Amino acid sequence: MKKLLLIVIFLFLYFSKNAISKEIQAFCLITTADIRDARLDPKENDRFAGKTIKLLLSFAENNTDENLIVDLSDDNVVGLITGLYGGVDDIQKFKIENDGIRYSSTYDAKDGEKTVTYKYNNILRIPNNKPSSLFAIVDVKGFSLTTYRFQIDCQDKEYTAEEISKAKIDELSMDELIKKLNELKKK
Repeated sequence: MKKLLLIVIFLFLYFSKNAISKEIQAFCLITTADIRDARLDPKENDRFAGKTIKLLLSFAENNTDENLIVDLSDDNVVGLITGLYGGVDDIQKFKIENDGIRYSSTYDAKDGEKTVTYKYNNILRIPNNKPSSLFAIVDVKGFSLTTYRFQIDCQDKEYTAEEISKAKIDELSMDELIKKLNELKKK
């Protein structure tokens, strides 16, 4: 009897560790390095750096429900990266993949007579039910054909004011500034 109980407990612990929670919140902090790596114009630092993407995932409890994701970020500008523009009015379906989820969306923006189409194919990594990174691929078609690839670190709690401040600092600019200061000291 004890063996059976131990086996049942072991199986429960094993499978419950790998089960996905009913809801998960992901907080993804955009840094100047994320903007640079995506090859956005450095002028976009003020627009994006230090902004937090706040995603809420709701996992289906049975086969009749759908897996849903919504962007609840404080600043709507992050929708240009997430592809989720309307808050609770723009809830998207997602698919579960190994250690995460994948979702896609399309947004058409009108600029006078021209239409610019943004296509998103995004992956949120969630190993052990803890959000770790958002991979956002944004294909822009209209004025030009451009693809931006973001890799943004995420976590399951809000970022501190200090972490947000650090995200706004361009590390490359700091390195260049230190080099220039050292050169001036030598003169």
